Amino acid sequence: MCGLSFGQYNPTIRTGRPGQTIGSFTVGKGVLQFHQGVDYGWANRETELFPPSGMAVQSEVEKEAILSQNIIRFGVMERLEISAAINYVWETKHYHYAPNPDPALTDFNQKNNEFKNVDFGFRYNILDGNNNQHIAWAIQARTGLYQWIFVDGINYPDVKFVTSLGRRVGENSRLRINAGANIWTQSRDGIVYGINYNFNPVSKLGFTLEYTGRAEFSSIRGSSQEHGGLLGIYYLIHDDILIDIRTGITNHMYWEQFPFSSYIGAGISWRVRTTKR
Repeated sequence: MCGLSFGQYNPTIRTGRPGQTIGSFTVGKGVLQFHQGVDYGWANRETELFPPSGMAVQSEVEKEAILSQNIIRFGVMERLEISAAINYVWETKHYHYAPNPDPALTDFNQKNNEFKNVDFGFRYNILDGNNNQHIAWAIQARTGLYQWIFVDGINYPDVKFVTSLGRRVGENSRLRINAGANIWTQSRDGIVYGINYNFNPVSKLGFTLEYTGRAEFSSIRGSSQEHGGLLGIYYLIHDDILIDIRTGITNHMYWEQFPFSSYIGAGISWRVRTTKR
């Protein structure tokens, strides 16, 4: 994230955090890098419940969630890296009957703890920014098991391809654009996209603004699309260690299957060199 020089290995650590889009560079050969973060989120909506009477009853559900995000990246070659991501969620839903049609019906809570995704992938840098347009370009592919694709007791795999273009747009700012596709089973294929703007007013401190989205192939022209916005602040406490905080909102199509709609979080990114540079 910090550092404006080009090339794969950077004097200061580069990380996608506090954003959710991916960068246009790899970590560099022999570099082992970790991204770790925790988000707390909340959401509420109206829904229908079906008590033993079988009659639909209007209810309000509030959801709270803590999401642990962990990514490990390793540079196999200067332009090629492999990675793994593991996300775990602690989730609580509070159901409130409103208005309560039956004194026998009482509010209740439902808790659920699970792995949200476990996936693996690679990233390859095609352009390192040392060109006339100062554009960096990378592609990434990931696959794994996602808990929200759960049908008939089976977790179905997800494959995601993303390309990332990055460019310096000022002395202290950069712009990054992501575009790609999810290839999911059960007819939930979709396109993914995002735009990220970073600004460094001073050498160690930076701000991130980001917009991301997703749309199913079957509903690109419809209204059932996801959108999300994020604001983050990051600080480089060492050439190899960066900390961040962030807040954001999102509008997921499948509310029940995703962690939250509004969130705040914090994270850390750090790296170690397994070979001499």
